[in-house]
Amino acid sequence: MLALQANIGFSLAIEWERCPDGVDLVDLRPEPLPENASLLERIRPEGLHFRPKNPNRVTERLSLDSLESLVALRFTNASDVEALRAFLDRYGLPVAYGEDSLERLVSRQRELKSFLNDYVPYVHAKRGEVQRQIINEFLKGFVLSPQIAIGALGMNVELKPRSLWQYMFMELLLAASLGAQPHACENCGDVFLTGKHTERRSTAHFCSDKCRVASFRNARRKVSGERDRLARGDHSLASSVQGRNGAVK
Repeated sequence: MLALQANIGFSLAIEWERCPDGVDLVDLRPEPLPENASLLERIRPEGLHFRPKNPNRVTERLSLDSLESLVALRFTNASDVEALRAFLDRYGLPVAYGEDSLERLVSRQRELKSFLNDYVPYVHAKRGEVQRQIINEFLKGFVLSPQIAIGALGMNVELKPRSLWQYMFMELLLAASLGAQPHACENCGDVFLTGKHTERRSTAHFCSDKCRVASFRNARRKVSGERDRLARGDHSLASSVQGRNGAVK
């Protein structure tokens, strides 16, 4: 945390509410509306939605302490409904609404992935002026509340986004400002960061030792399977030749 703070000159944090009992995935099926239905009733949400299980709330503090534990990457890498549910159970909904649709959450994941792939690599690039302009336009809608905090390095300015959604974008932007680059794991497909302030070299192909070992084992099984297939093929060919020779006799 201290190394990051020293390099970016400030810290990033948020106090965010979530339901301690997690979320439910509910299907808001459309129902026939009465003729005198109000406008609010007519624009009610439909489809699969995640919503807190009850009104209970706890407030948790999230802060950018390490590029190895970005909330944004945990959200982006939640590749199925159960993984997404687990993320929401742990961190809450990205925005302070009572619920969020599955469709909208998947769309938010796509936005973060696009930001990672299409903009983050160009933050420091000489030819990245267009990408930087687009980022700046996007950031105009952000609300960051600065506060003074006293930490190990003395007085520090702490920036607090107004939502978890904005916090995740700021995580990625600050990671990019430190020179981190996104990569996709060749084994599981998860996105991870390489470069300074991360635990991986820029040439890394896997997000973890677990995936590296799994990929090696899979490759070894494929080689072994190919050898077995060739051996069976050679045996079949030898048997065929021997059969033909026997027929000639």
